[in-house]
This record gives sequence, structure tokens and C-alpha cells, in this order.
Amino acid sequence: MNIVRVAMISSVYHPCYHAPGMCRFVTELSKYLVNLGINLDVITINWHKFSEREKFNGVNIYRVPAPRLPSIFPIIFQGINARHLLKKEKYDVIHVQGGEGWFVIPLRKKKKFVMVTTALGTAKGEMKAIKSVGLKNFLFKYVHWNILHAFDKHTMRHSDRIVAISNKTKSEVVRQMGVSGSQIDVIYPGVDGKKFRSQPNSHNKNSDCLHLLYIGPLIQRKGLKYLIQALPLCDIKTHLTIIGRGIEEASLRSLAGRLGVEREITWITNRISEEDLIWHYNNADVFVLPTLYEGFGIPLIESMACSTPVISTNIPPINEIVVNDKTGILLPLQNTNEIARAITKLSDSDLRCRMGNKARKHIEKNFSWEISAKKLLGIYEEMVGV
Repeated sequence: MNIVRVAMISSVYHPCYHAPGMCRFVTELSKYLVNLGINLDVITINWHKFSEREKFNGVNIYRVPAPRLPSIFPIIFQGINARHLLKKEKYDVIHVQGGEGWFVIPLRKKKKFVMVTTALGTAKGEMKAIKSVGLKNFLFKYVHWNILHAFDKHTMRHSDRIVAISNKTKSEVVRQMGVSGSQIDVIYPGVDGKKFRSQPNSHNKNSDCLHLLYIGPLIQRKGLKYLIQALPLCDIKTHLTIIGRGIEEASLRSLAGRLGVEREITWITNRISEEDLIWHYNNADVFVLPTLYEGFGIPLIESMACSTPVISTNIPPINEIVVNDKTGILLPLQNTNEIARAITKLSDSDLRCRMGNKARKHIEKNFSWEISAKKLLGIYEEMVGV
């Protein structure tokens, strides 16, 4: 096999301080692509003053400067600085994440390469999940996401191939971007089943309290307020651990205080290691994601890989991941009472064990980074003509 040389453009890369889903997707996929023989460079933003150039998991990492400004500004500066690197090197494929690839398009006039774009979700989908309460959410919904939609649309219309992370995302791209479905391949994110697996000693097996877990950004579309509202309605003793940070933190803490459940919640807002992340998945009895919109939902498959059953929303693409009443429980949108009933139902340890075992088998069969990387390599080779 001829070695295909790839530049992957992503605003986030290991270590993952924010945008954890996108960061894990790019970090893990690039590692497995290198294992398959790809010569891969990642060009990312130097958010935390790391080395400008290093090698990690066989991947050449180039970190470019970008100011800590809101909305789309960091990826504009990323593009300006990354373009200088791309002009110097010759790549067979330049693989970008959504609208972050805007700056690659003009390079096609002078350089020959295949342009692949990942659709991790759509800006319009994000917008619909946000209620514009307060200035921050208003600007987030009507300014940030509209600008990002324009960047996404421009990039995808100029791409040779698009990789969508779910069938739901593929249908949204076709409808919103005016792109043919034949140009889009669906490749699910994966999970490292050797790392993310059951660790029985971590569980609170003798506890009379049901341990719930949420991992993700504290933003409106995650629907976390419905989980907090469900806590006082549960017929059992619960404790919720929330890992993440975001603009909704203050309002969520205030809600917990008003409902009198602040002592039933542990907030972890600092970055945690992968080892700690796996420990929390195992320590939880149930993982809960009451989301209003997702491009995929990586924490769901990580939780199920650890044999921890999940509660989430019965919407695409969640119902592409979770088999209702077998590997988890899927509920209607924004339904606090149903969340409380599902939590109470999963207080049955035998039911949790059966669901957890089925969840692990489901993940082993359908979601692995190795499978995802092989599918993506096949697209690269087809497009390059290897």
C-alpha cells in the first residue's frame, strides 16, 4: 500500500480541555489512522501554550496561535496561521472539521489534494435546541450559530467528500447544505474497548443510593435542567455527579438550590484524566443524557462500553446508538416525570446488570475506533486513487 499523506485540521486536539466530543473524535481517529499506515499531521489551535510542534501517538502535531475571542474568531485566526503550513507541504488529503476548513478552499487553485470534511452535527440543529433567554444565549443562538452555519455550508459545498458521524447528521447536511447524499459517508465514532470496560471494584454495590452521572458541557441543548428537576421526583435516594463546565453552570446551580437538591449533586468543573473518566463511568449506576440535540453522543457509547446502562432522549441519532429497553432507556424530549420514572426503574440492580451486559456487547459489535479508521482509510484511498 502506498502511504497516503493527510493533514487533519481541527480547532481542538489532545489534551481535551473543551469540546470533548470533537476532541476525542479527532484524537482517537488520527491515532488509529497512523496505526493503519497513514502519514498524518494535525494542525490545531495552541489553546494552552503547549509545544508548537510535537509527536503524540505517532501523529505530528502543529499548534498555531489564535486569540481567546468568542464565537468564530479563533478558527478564523487558526485558518490564517495554518494556511502558511499547508502552502509549504504536499498532502494527498486535507481533512477538516466542519466550517473550520474555510481557508483550505482557496489553496485548491494552486495545489492538488482531496478535501474531506467531517460533519459533527449542524449549526441549525444547535440553534433549534437553544432558547434565547438572556443576552449570552441570544448571541449564541442568532449570531454565533448563524455565522458557523455559513462557514459549514461554504466548506461542505466545496468538499470532495463529507463524513457524517450519524445518519441523522447526514440527512441534516443534505437538507440544510444542499449537498447530494451520494457525496456523504456515515462513519460512527468509536470507543477503545480495552480501556473503557467494566471495573467491578469501582461500583458502589453496597450503597443504598443510586449513583447518576452526566458528562458534557453545561449548555442548554444538553437538557441538564430536566435531570435536576427530576431528582426530587424520584422514589429512591440518588446522587448525581456532573462533570463539565459551560455558560449554564450558574443557572443550573441556582435551580438545584431552589429545588433543595444541591447536596445530592457533586460538580466537577476542572479537567479530569482519562483514567478518572473511566472510573466515573464505572462508579455510576446509570449515565443520564437528557439532550435536546446531538450530532452523535460519545459519552453514551463510553458509558455502555463500561457496562453502565444509560437514560437518554428518544431522538435521532440517540436511537441509532441506544437500543431502547435493552441497552438503556429512551424517553420523550423535556419530560422530567419520565426521567424520574426511568431512574426509579433502574434502581433494580438485576435490571441494571442485564442492561449493562447487553450494552457492552452492543458496543463491541458496532462501535470501535479501528472500524471507523478502516472505513475512513478506504475513503482516502478511493479518492486519492491508491
